[in-house]
Amino acid sequence: MKALQIFKPGKHKAFDGRVISFGEAELRAAAAVYDPALHEAPLVIGHPESNAPAYGRVKSLSYSERVLTARARPGGRAIRRARERGPLQENFRVLLHA
Repeated sequence: MKALQIFKPGKHKAFDGRVISFGEAELRAAAAVYDPALHEAPLVIGHPESNAPAYGRVKSLSYSERVLTARARPGGRAIRRARERGPLQENFRVLLHA
């Protein structure tokens, strides 16, 4: 599966309105310590409170060229539903076959 660009260094607004800066060092560190054996992050759209529906799980993170990327494995009922119907159908077809 194609790597997904998930985060770039810079200032980002949190849900509570705070502006938080993330530098290259923090993103490199996140990629270096990510361990799916401890916890596989859910692949979700946006930031749902329940982390559901999960369209897959993040297998690995890497950082290069000023972007944090994730390699993911699709799975679960949610991905099947998204592929079958809804406004995201085309996006998931690209995501899953890239």
